[in-house]
Amino acid sequence: MKEDCVKQAEICIKKARLVALQIKILSTGIQIVNLNQTLVTKFLTEHAKFWEAYIVAEAYDRMTDLSLALFNQFVMNNNVKYFQDFKTYLTINQNTVEEIVNRYKLWISEGNSSEQQAIENIKILLKCCKDISFFYRMSSSLELTEWALNEASNLKFIPMNFLFNYSL
Repeated sequence: MKEDCVKQAEICIKKARLVALQIKILSTGIQIVNLNQTLVTKFLTEHAKFWEAYIVAEAYDRMTDLSLALFNQFVMNNNVKYFQDFKTYLTINQNTVEEIVNRYKLWISEGNSSEQQAIENIKILLKCCKDISFFYRMSSSLELTEWALNEASNLKFIPMNFLFNYSL
């Protein structure tokens, strides 16, 4: 019974934050209350302020969509503030990096040209990886193997003997 009360209270807090945010941004004409799933995704991917996107994602139980938002805001739009705020509050884990790398590869496969700034931002995300094999696998999948090898000496998680035993 207590567990249910706590869970319900947490849901109420998330909804209260959403309503408070709606009041704050009311003058902008942006609606964030009573959105369908499509509109929630649209808001999350297009909204440039991480903290506001986070409140919406939390209220609609769409936290997994924040990696798509990070892709759009940081990788594609070079919104460094969004990335910094994201990193301050959430862990950039392997799932997040892999999803972003896969989205970028899909974007390229759809005939879009590779933007140098997008690649630089993906490199920043790759440096957040703690697992060396994952770092190399993702780098290689983007044809960044040479960069990964050059970067390896600066990354703390790489044992030096690994560099000589790893075949690319």
